[in-house]
Amino acid sequence: MENALISVIVPVYNADRYLNKCIFSILNQTYKNIEIILINDGSVDNSLNLCMGFAKIDKRVKVFNQDNEGVDVARNVGINVSRGDYLAFVDSDDYLESSMIEKLVDAIEKQNADLALCKYKKVYQNKVICCDEKNLINCTGKVLLSNYINFNFKYKKNIIQTDNIMSCVWRGLYKRNYVKKIKFEGHYCEDLLFNINYIQPNFKIAVVNEYLYNYFQHEDSALHRVNLDNFKKKIVVYKNIVGKICDKIDPESLKKFKFYIYKALYIEAIKLNGEGLRFLHKDDVISKFNSKENLQVFNKQTKSLKTKISNYLIYKDRKKILKLLY
Repeated sequence: MENALISVIVPVYNADRYLNKCIFSILNQTYKNIEIILINDGSVDNSLNLCMGFAKIDKRVKVFNQDNEGVDVARNVGINVSRGDYLAFVDSDDYLESSMIEKLVDAIEKQNADLALCKYKKVYQNKVICCDEKNLINCTGKVLLSNYINFNFKYKKNIIQTDNIMSCVWRGLYKRNYVKKIKFEGHYCEDLLFNINYIQPNFKIAVVNEYLYNYFQHEDSALHRVNLDNFKKKIVVYKNIVGKICDKIDPESLKKFKFYIYKALYIEAIKLNGEGLRFLHKDDVISKFNSKENLQVFNKQTKSLKTKISNYLIYKDRKKILKLLY
């Protein structure tokens, strides 16, 4: 099984508080045929020195240094210099269970799959939560994309969230021959866009139903703050997502998804004291997601009367009444 070389790509930015635990968890994997590619993304702390130290003690570690250009650029650099048959992505403040890579390799090769996924744990300062995902099963790419659209099928404050099966790359094992055809795009929701580009309807997805990745939770995240700048970024990303996924799913799911996106943006917009709604209504593409046809398809699979009422109020732009529900 260890004939396959695994490239583990780790973008590093001001992570000296977490880096030792992260890198040691990769070095100590039960699967030994790996290369660890550390891309120092313009860190101003001791991260680069720590990276160079790891390279001195283990020849599997390779260090690349660049100006601060963002995680997307760092990962793309990692992909370009990697030599592995499979690629894995790890964030520098997270850490792996010792058998993660071995079990993902075993799953992807035994099942002749195109992508292998595992479960993960959220690690807080004072607690650890195992994230139970009942819809994470062996499936095809078409089913995985459908599960993404139908994820819990309830409105989330942010539909692009890490809990979503499509919204992270750090718990997957990817085939190099597919990865080299795509790249990470932009500094916002780059994981989700990468997965949508990577996954094809006929792909086979292998799942390891064990909690093998530990995702560290920071107290605050700038991307989740409600402000107009982030709101504008989300609109651009959401339109990009629809454009990329439209040919990979059935028309009914696409209609439902469009209204789902509009609802997510609308609920966030009413929290921005009018600015958000004015910006939302000016966007010709997004505003068309709020059609009667899309609403009907969305409500067809919604049992909750409260949800149906809120959907109708959004369709009719009744923000004053909606504020009572959200």
